[in-house]
Formats: sequence, C-alpha cells, structure tokens
Amino acid sequence: MNNYHNNQTMHFEDITLIVNNLETSLDFYHGILGFKYQIEDRKAILFVDEKPLVKLIEDPNAKKDVDVYGLYHVAFLLPSRAALANTINQLIRHQYPTSGLTDHGVSIAIYLNDPDGNGIEIYVDKDESLWPRENGKISMFTKGYPIADIMKHLNTDSAYQINQKTVIGHLHFYVPSLDEAKDFFVDLLGFKETQLFMNSALFISDQGYHHHLGLNTWLRHSRNRKAHEPGLKAYTLFVPKHQYDQLLEKLKTKNLDVDQLIDPLGQSIKIMTEK
Repeated sequence: MNNYHNNQTMHFEDITLIVNNLETSLDFYHGILGFKYQIEDRKAILFVDEKPLVKLIEDPNAKKDVDVYGLYHVAFLLPSRAALANTINQLIRHQYPTSGLTDHGVSIAIYLNDPDGNGIEIYVDKDESLWPRENGKISMFTKGYPIADIMKHLNTDSAYQINQKTVIGHLHFYVPSLDEAKDFFVDLLGFKETQLFMNSALFISDQGYHHHLGLNTWLRHSRNRKAHEPGLKAYTLFVPKHQYDQLLEKLKTKNLDVDQLIDPLGQSIKIMTEK
C-alpha cells in the first residue's frame, strides 16, 4: 500500500452506492472495469485482492432526476501507468464513454460515469517530487494529457481485471458551502487544507497527500440526496489510533456518537481504526 493510504494516514476504505439495477451495475463494474464481486441478496460487494472497495445496494425505485449534493466522483487510485493503460484499453474495447485523459499536475486521470450517473475517476499519481507547488503549497491544475504517453505502457499479456492494488484514492463531493464543509471535514474530522481553487473548490488531506477529499460548490441551489435516489449512501473512513482518540474527544464535546455519524450531506460515516 502506498504512503498515503495506510494505517498511518486517514483515508477512505470503502463506499456504499445505491443503484437502480444490480445486474446493469455489475455489467459495468465487473464486466467492464474488472472488479471481482460477491452477491448477497440485492447487494453486491466489489473487491480487489479480497479487500472490499464498493458495496452496491439495489433499489428499483432509485432514479436520478437532478444532480444533488453529495458524490461528485469516487476516485480509484491505480499503482502504475501500466495499470491505467490497461484500464483505458478496456474502456476503449467496450466503447464506454469517458471525458478523455486529464493532467492534474499531481496525477493523470480519466473520468466517466457508472450506469446510474455516479461519477468515477480512475487515476495514477505522479512521483511526489513532480507535484507542482506555489509558496510551498500543492498547486493542482487541469489540462489535457496525451493518451499515447500512457498507452505505451499497455500490457495485454493476460486477461484484463482491474489492478489488485487499486484503492480508493479520494472522494469528491458537491457541497452547498465550503465553510460548512470545512467545519465538519477539517475542524471536526481532522483533515488539513492543501489547496483552495478559485474560492469554489477545497482540497483536503492527511499527511500531505494532494487530496483525500475534494469539496466543491459547482452545483448551485440543489439539495441532499433522498433515500430512494442513486448515489453515495455511506463510506468508511480509516483513522489512525492517535487521531482516533482525538476525534472521539471532539465528538464528545459536540454530543455526537462515533457509531452514528452523519456528514452534512446526509451520508453515513463508519469510522474504523487499528485494532
């Protein structure tokens, strides 16, 4: 596991998504992206190397009418450019629509949506020595990246599956207010600010990563997701033991229960730490 997704760093372990049709979702997540899965009733667990990353819960009534506050995208971090090339090749083979390849300075990413409109980023980090900085702070940007530079790493020697070292690199949420989001995710949970972009997007992380969580106000005059709408229902946040004890104290002062924690967007948070 890399330097920023281990038991010394706060990071997201897994997520739970509401989907309209489990078979359709598995055609995408397994048939195209290459996750292994297990089915339990009307639920499916997507995993890599026997580690659960995504739980899919089927709700036949779940239909997306409007964009709502909550998930902008879940970002799957791959360990190498070869792994990214293999996944891009798979998307091309299936003619699955994407937004093209993007250079963020700190990473190279491709964006797409699942069948329910849930945003997905698949990316690989650049070497940390190459991360752009201004006045000592990370300075991410967005521009195109030549796909040929990635595809030269393609390896088709074996049948495709998503790389087994894949992790949830970060989450990115639509929020109504950066200040309110910062109160919760920074002041309460303990993430640190890494970059503020044009007063409309805030990137925060632990231990100096470029971001474990993105927050943006690009969606105006919306609302939180309703129970019977597709999208992010819950997520698990790993908190190192020393930070966990501090978090418990903060929650206690606000009369919040660590086992029943809900973020400002109505999404359930499971907090886990070292045993």
